[in-house]
Amino acid sequence: MKSQGQGSDEPLWRTASRCNNGNCVAVATLSADVIGMRDTKDAEGHILEIRREQWEQFLQEVKAGLFDTHLLPHLPQKHHPDQMD
Repeated sequence: MKSQGQGSDEPLWRTASRCNNGNCVAVATLSADVIGMRDTKDAEGHILEIRREQWEQFLQEVKAGLFDTHLLPHLPQKHHPDQMD
């Protein structure tokens, strides 16, 4: 993970090492019980705060492949009422 050097009072925001285009998510420990996430394109914008237990559960699910899109069943396209067949 890449990290951004900041003052000692600021959280240490980290991004994935493969983040090279600026369209990434940064993650930081905000307190013993809270993890923060923010958009790297808007570092001064909103921070999503997540309880550490939820973050750890999410990481376990990612590592288990639960969000791998190639494993999801193909979903049919929904028909929009304004579309012509």
